[in-house]
Amino acid sequence: MKILALLTFDIFRYSIGKALETLGHEVRYLERFDEELLENTILSFQPELVFSMGWDIWHVDIHSEGRLPNIKEILHRHQLFHVYFAEEDWLHFENWSRLYVAEVEPNFVLTRSASCIPKYENMGVPAVAFDVGCNPDFHKPGPSEPQYECDVAVIANGHFGFGEIRSKSISDLIIALFDQPFHTKIWGGGWDVVENYHDGKKAPEHMLQGKLPYSETPKVYSSAKICLSVQTCNDQLSNRTYDILSSGGFLLTSDTPAVREKLIPGVNCVTSNSPEDTVNLIKHYLAHPVERMQIAEAGREYAMAHFAYQKTIPLVWPQIMSAYEHFRINPLANRPMIHLEMEKMHFTGWTSVNAIDTAPGYLLPGGDVNSYIQTILPVRANQSHDFKLDIAREKNGQMPDITVSVQYLTADHVFYSYGLTDTFKVVSSVCQKVIYYTAKVPPEAAYALVIINKLPKPDSAGVILQQLHYNPME
Repeated sequence: MKILALLTFDIFRYSIGKALETLGHEVRYLERFDEELLENTILSFQPELVFSMGWDIWHVDIHSEGRLPNIKEILHRHQLFHVYFAEEDWLHFENWSRLYVAEVEPNFVLTRSASCIPKYENMGVPAVAFDVGCNPDFHKPGPSEPQYECDVAVIANGHFGFGEIRSKSISDLIIALFDQPFHTKIWGGGWDVVENYHDGKKAPEHMLQGKLPYSETPKVYSSAKICLSVQTCNDQLSNRTYDILSSGGFLLTSDTPAVREKLIPGVNCVTSNSPEDTVNLIKHYLAHPVERMQIAEAGREYAMAHFAYQKTIPLVWPQIMSAYEHFRINPLANRPMIHLEMEKMHFTGWTSVNAIDTAPGYLLPGGDVNSYIQTILPVRANQSHDFKLDIAREKNGQMPDITVSVQYLTADHVFYSYGLTDTFKVVSSVCQKVIYYTAKVPPEAAYALVIINKLPKPDSAGVILQQLHYNPME
């Protein structure tokens, strides 16, 4: 088929995009999200199907203008069948995929999480479970390159406030190496603030290598003796797990149900459940290179057989084609019907500055005004909390920026450390669910100061806050 791929990021082009090409499809990539370019590409290329991954579109610069490209209108006008791969499900369904489907209205969804299928169906969109995988034509063994050689390699952004097990995985696999003599290299952003989330631990400067183009990752995995893969969820493997295996790298990762279900620890990978495990495993496999290489080779063979997109895409392609044929008969009749409502509740015990109490929530006014709401809550040592916020923007104006902050305070209400700090854009007038996980409460803290702050920005839209949960994690 002729497929127009709305994939601007290399991570998507080199993996599933190129895999579609090797399966015989003619794939044209959109260089940037530009309405005129999209229109002209459709007219010149005449695609039969459009493929997108929502994590891509929400990062484009056009958001700073306070609007989304008119992708939905253009695709509907040309009566094109649109497949969306929700590779961030289930973790980011509420604050990502759900919003994308509501705004762009694809005709078919591939989701990493079977639990999300009925949610899409309730939105009027057919969906099927489909996991991320690897492209062995790109992630493959290569010669060792001196600039990437090391005992232990990590390619991952910090993202300390996300995921149900990410904090433990980072602690077990990476924090454990900060005071070890191994030649460790860490690529990725966010590691300069790791001490805010992990008891004041600081990453040694000599370990930090900065950001790395995705095109270079196979070289790292071929050059490092041991490759670490952080896990975020208990029931999924991170994308880089598949990339390491496919590249023939030796994989050391966290001991999770998904790892035990999809891999064979001790045969095609090794797993750690504590900092001590990690250190001992690295010492062992650095001292036993033959054993290490055998496990790495088994990992690549297993990945090629079970996780290669060239193997997994054909398994769901008949379902995509069935929906595609129905769409071709009557494109208008098969257009999804999206209906979303925002749940409402009062914010009790909150104080505000330049915010308007609207009874069901708060309005943080738009424009060049700094407005925020805040509250102080009691906390217990070593607890983590999930932080869930329902938020939308008013229809007129540029996309506003919101900063969320959780500050841990002592019993005397003196600042001790951060439990969470992040800034994001409110991209839609449709409910946007934002979900974070805080760092553990230090023993010295007794309270958490929670602040939701709308930053001043000329011509920005107002922000509507309609629900917030801040609960201890079991």
